[in-house]
Amino acid sequence: MKLKTLSEIYFSSTSAIQRDATELYEELHTELGEPHTNWIRVLELVKEFKTRMAVELDTVTTACDEYNDTP
Repeated sequence: MKLKTLSEIYFSSTSAIQRDATELYEELHTELGEPHTNWIRVLELVKEFKTRMAVELDTVTTACDEYNDTP
């Protein structure tokens, strides 16, 4: 893997993390801008967010590992 490719993967994953964090913030609020107070809804939103974050962070660490394994 080339260094440029590694950087592109980092960019893609961190951009997705930023996008998802913004999306989570929006989903935690009603259309009127009030925060959701339903604990189950908030818990589900956070669980989904954590799953998406785990995927992106795994992509970053896997890419770095693959870069270091490239001769």
